[in-house]
Amino acid sequence: MQSESKRRHLLVSLLFLLSLSLLVFRDRLIATVLLGGTYIVFPFLRSPILGDHDGFNLAHVRAAPNATEVVPRIIHQVRLGPGFAMRPSWEVARNSCVELHPDWEFRLWTDKTGDAFVREYYGEEMFALYRGYEQEIMRSNVLRYLVLHTFGGIYMDLDLACRVPLDPFLTQSFVTPPAQPTGVNNAFIVAKPHHPFFQHVVHHLSRFNLGWFGSAYITNMFKTGCHFFSTMHATFPRHNELKVLPWEYRLNGHVTTPLFEHLGASSWHRNDAKLILQMGKSIEFLKPRAVSDCSSRGLLVASRWAAELLASLPSRPSSPDVPLFQTSTPARSTSHPRQSLDLDPEQIEFLPEPGAGVDPADAAEEDRFRVGKAYFDGKELERCANALAGCVGPTGRFLRLYSRYLASERRCQEEVEPIMGTKDMRGVSRNTELRPILEELGEPSDPFLLYLKGIILDKLKKRIEAMDVLIRSVSAYPYNWSAWLLLASCVEDTDELTAIEPHLPQGVMLRFFSLHVMVDLHAATEELHAVIDELAIIFPHSLYLRGQCALVHYNLRQLDEAERIFEEIFAADPYRTEDLDLYSNILYVMENRAKLSSLAHSFIRVNKNRPEVCCLIGNYYSLRQEHERAIVYFRRALRLDKSYLSAWTLMGHEYVELKNTHAAIEAYRRAIDVNRKDYRAWYGLGQTYELLDMPRYALHYYQRAAALRPYDTRMWQALASNYEKLNRIPDAIKCNQRCLSLSGDASDAQPLLKLARLYERNGEADAAATQHRRVYDLVERSEGRLGVADYAGSYMYLAAYEMRRGNGSLAGQYLEKLVATNATEREEAVALLRRLRQTMVD
Repeated sequence: MQSESKRRHLLVSLLFLLSLSLLVFRDRLIATVLLGGTYIVFPFLRSPILGDHDGFNLAHVRAAPNATEVVPRIIHQVRLGPGFAMRPSWEVARNSCVELHPDWEFRLWTDKTGDAFVREYYGEEMFALYRGYEQEIMRSNVLRYLVLHTFGGIYMDLDLACRVPLDPFLTQSFVTPPAQPTGVNNAFIVAKPHHPFFQHVVHHLSRFNLGWFGSAYITNMFKTGCHFFSTMHATFPRHNELKVLPWEYRLNGHVTTPLFEHLGASSWHRNDAKLILQMGKSIEFLKPRAVSDCSSRGLLVASRWAAELLASLPSRPSSPDVPLFQTSTPARSTSHPRQSLDLDPEQIEFLPEPGAGVDPADAAEEDRFRVGKAYFDGKELERCANALAGCVGPTGRFLRLYSRYLASERRCQEEVEPIMGTKDMRGVSRNTELRPILEELGEPSDPFLLYLKGIILDKLKKRIEAMDVLIRSVSAYPYNWSAWLLLASCVEDTDELTAIEPHLPQGVMLRFFSLHVMVDLHAATEELHAVIDELAIIFPHSLYLRGQCALVHYNLRQLDEAERIFEEIFAADPYRTEDLDLYSNILYVMENRAKLSSLAHSFIRVNKNRPEVCCLIGNYYSLRQEHERAIVYFRRALRLDKSYLSAWTLMGHEYVELKNTHAAIEAYRRAIDVNRKDYRAWYGLGQTYELLDMPRYALHYYQRAAALRPYDTRMWQALASNYEKLNRIPDAIKCNQRCLSLSGDASDAQPLLKLARLYERNGEADAAATQHRRVYDLVERSEGRLGVADYAGSYMYLAAYEMRRGNGSLAGQYLEKLVATNATEREEAVALLRRLRQTMVD
């Protein structure tokens, strides 16, 4: 009886706890059921397909006969987050849509306009929810739903380039493309104002505002992203009114559909399921054994890089026996080359733990190796090589030959002192040890010996052979970051990167490698941002990734955002010297003398014998206009590391300031010898030859710089100026047109004015008038920000142009506006206006 009572009491307690759990977690349970059910239910829903017996002709993009427009001619796009500058390819995509929709209104929503809109139209409660989302992508999703609900129109992601006019879609109350593997995509949405579907969406935002498994990707998708959007689509009571485009119109990855070219900028929808499935496996290369493999061979950069990434993981694998992995490398199509970063978890081949199979020769030579390694750690390189003489094991051989190489390089650098002295010849290697070391290496199979062979071949200027050896090295052992870095320095352009990717081991290391190469090539593309986003999911606390993100912003000239990220990095690690020179460059360009001074003084106390610190101090003195002292520190940096690119380039800048053009040219050419992919040295040479009034020489170097930085307006402005000096006006016009297409500042009249004057010089009156009219429109719309007097030349030209065409009334309008100012051309305008009126009276 007592036992029965206990069971009854236990049952009641369990029921009470279950009821309480249902009450407390009701919203999460409902949301989970709805989200989970979407994948199961959606394929069976009968979503109406646009063009399926509704009169809409998708093949020719024509609306049904006599269909009326219910959607306003507005295209909404969203760009949130600090550092507003648009990516160049976004500008190209946006311009393609503007050209096809000349009479449409384009609204680009930003943090400022988005916040004001949500607060005004939806009140403080919704504004608090909107600002409470922890990711910008979440706010971007919500903002597109709210603006479509309020204004209607068409929403498009910034990475969609239009291929056809979208006017026929204005006859549809709601259209969206399908998503892969199921559901609908929110990258392109057509909706009439106040569509009840968006009322349904807005109503459920707070219910789905939950954390999901600590994953940034899943949280975004479930809170506001495509999975949430698909769930709302599936649960909308009038589901049969929501039209979906056919399957071939889906927008996943870099694809081209009949309507758009999708650049695939977002990392949220590209192979995310694969990424999450392989996250646990992808971090295994960072296990301490992999770190020690590099450290034991004296590869301090590789071991430090791996150790720092290991520390940046949110958690460590629980089992010490999980094997490391690499992947097979099947042949792949290069039609969409950047998709070669994808990893198929089914292709993973598991390998033994690094170091588990010790070479018998290494085991026999272990004591000798320890002695040699002790000498190596004490910088006694010759002694290390001598102690390991006769070693036949791959580890001992590597450390012996690597010590010989480092010792010979150190001797060579000491022999050619001072920097840029009589013995310091460009392109001449004085290291006589290179070929004997190469001969002794032979044809090794050990990945670290292959890496050393790659170093020697690169020093001997045998780039292709070095790349082949390094690819074999990283394929055999993908965890040596130093080998990846050397391989990256050999890659000359993105086409070459695409060509070698099929031969590299697929996985996280390839992602890091591609990221580094693209940053090194100054190729700040959407794919680059996508790779950073993917890696940040796995390594959320990585300062290396934060540094790469800052470099991307730096290359895009988004200095405020780059400076903010670097400030966070150095606050987290105040003794970090990586990228210190770039941080100091940013502070120099921003003329932030106080912060640059503080940074310089703090690092002098830490380690003044680092090339990065020497460059920092050099920038500090340069900003103070003490150019001779700046050169002293740049030279000191080069004595510490003769291949230090930033020091050569910055020293060239200082010589330009001192009008020592010969030394500047030499410094820039040394920078090119170190890295031919860095545009700054090419651009510096162009500027130097321009100072020497040698425009033909300058033109060559500006062309090289523009080839490396095709999306940088400064390169095209320099080319345009040079072509103008050479009286090659058509080429100057093309360069200025390129500047205009790349410029994100539609309120700047100076490029238009420059282009108009070039057309005048080339005798193209109509084209010149078109550009002057654009200047006029900017001035009139500026509400006084741009003064008429400052652009009086455009008003005078347009007045004269219209008078020649017999359009006196329009010419009079231009002149009257000019007469009302105090411009120097005012008297001429008065006389011309008087003559015009007399002519009109006669």
